[in-house]
Amino acid sequence: MKYLREGYTTGSCVASGVKVALEQLINKKNCDTIEINSLNGKNIIIPVERVKIKKDYVIVVIKKDAGDDPDVTNGISICVKVRLVDEFFSKKNTIIKDKYMIVGGYGVGQVTKKGLQVDIGQPAINLGPQKMIE
Repeated sequence: MKYLREGYTTGSCVASGVKVALEQLINKKNCDTIEINSLNGKNIIIPVERVKIKKDYVIVVIKKDAGDDPDVTNGISICVKVRLVDEFFSKKNTIIKDKYMIVGGYGVGQVTKKGLQVDIGQPAINLGPQKMIE
């Protein structure tokens, strides 16, 4: 019996990038890998492809590894930009929570029809990845 090689989801890549960026912004800690808790309760370690540190924000690149899943997003670069702000602003394709906001950047669609757990007009980022980012 052949076992399939496990990978990680796009949401896991984003959550990992956010965690790496916050480690840099808050703790000035550099990370080559990052450990996150996935939605199924397993801890996974994800390699960091690249980190770009600017004065008031950090950009992190995580390379998607779908494992043996035939996912068309396998191998793409998932880019996350994190900036600490004093107040939130309203912007198209934005989810605003109590202590953070998620802006759907390049490549993130916008919900246009009912059927998802996300409201129409919001970035097409499912609740699972939103929870992992939080």
